[in-house]
Amino acid sequence: MSTKLNDMKPIHKFNNGNGATLCNSCHVIIETGLTDDLLCYACNVDYNRLMFEAAEEVLQAVKEIAEERIANTIKQRAEGYMNLKKK
Repeated sequence: MSTKLNDMKPIHKFNNGNGATLCNSCHVIIETGLTDDLLCYACNVDYNRLMFEAAEEVLQAVKEIAEERIANTIKQRAEGYMNLKKK
């Protein structure tokens, strides 16, 4: 799934006059008839898993940045305190 879900549009095919909606990822028939569905159940589960994993990676990166900033702030304040003590 290389495209964003927001950029996807339903895939509609004629299906011998009955109409069908296809999955944007695996192209299996999701439903007979025309719907606004984008993904079949299996691809939707995979998509949600990928989005969850990506969110976890972003959260971990933000956590590391925050920890580094907190450590730097504590270090700067400690150095400032030590400089005040020397005077």
